[in-house]
Amino acid sequence: MKKNILIFRSASYDIICRLINYILEKYDSESIYIIIQKEAIELLRIKYPNIKYIINENGFFKYNNYLENINLRNNVECREYQEIYIPSSTIEINNFQEIQAIISKISKKNVFFYNCLGEVTKVNTNIFYIKISEKLKKLSESLLNVLLLLVLKIIKFSCLVVSRLKMDTKEGDLNDR
Repeated sequence: MKKNILIFRSASYDIICRLINYILEKYDSESIYIIIQKEAIELLRIKYPNIKYIINENGFFKYNNYLENINLRNNVECREYQEIYIPSSTIEINNFQEIQAIISKISKKNVFFYNCLGEVTKVNTNIFYIKISEKLKKLSESLLNVLLLLVLKIIKFSCLVVSRLKMDTKEGDLNDR
C-alpha cells in the first residue's frame, strides 16, 4: 500500500524541492500531496508532475481560514497521511502554530519539521502540548520584557547615583577651598 504524504508549502521553492527530493529518495513510489498557494504552483508542477497539488486560495496558512474553506478541508481530510511535513526556510522552526492547529484536524501518523539545512525533526502534535507551548512562549516574552525594563531602570538609577556622587564630590571640593 502506498503511503500518503502531505507537505505544507511553507518555505521557499528551493527548500520545497529539497524536501520533495528527500521524500522521493526515502520512498520508492508514494502519493505525495502538497498544500500550495495558487501563485506558487506552476514551477513545482513542471518539475514534479506526479505530485497531487491542493490549492490554498488564502495565501498564508491560517487556522480559521482553513476551517471556513470546506473544499480545502474535504480535499485534505479525505485521507490519512502517514507523514506530514512542515518545511521552513530558516534553521529555527518558529511561528508555525497556525499550521500545527490545522494539522490537529487531519488524520495522520507522524508530523515532521524540515528546516533549511535538511534536518528533519519529529513534532509533538498533541493540541494540548501546542497550546501550552504557545502560552509559555508568550509568558517568556512578557517576562523578558519585564526583565529588560527592570535592567533599564537599574541603569538609569545607577546613572543618577553616579551623577549625584560627582556633584557631591565637586561641592565638597568647593567647600574645602
